[in-house]
Amino acid sequence: MPSPPRRRKRPAVRFPDSSPGEAGARAAALSDAEVAGLAGRIDALPAGGIAGVLPLIVVAVLFYYLIVIPDTTPKPAAEKK
Repeated sequence: MPSPPRRRKRPAVRFPDSSPGEAGARAAALSDAEVAGLAGRIDALPAGGIAGVLPLIVVAVLFYYLIVIPDTTPKPAAEKK
């Protein structure tokens, strides 16, 4: 039994400056060179986009372990003479 044909879903992202019809018309107006250039730029992007956030996460974790945790650990009481 063949599977039913897939329907194209429209993206959930909406831009207030343009309608879906206008966006489709602009995409159809792209030349082959522009499409190839755009595809190359998309292929060069990191998968998931985590590459820009990862250093920030590492710095935040280091800050937490080096600054916050030592301040919350109980300190031994000073000995009386």
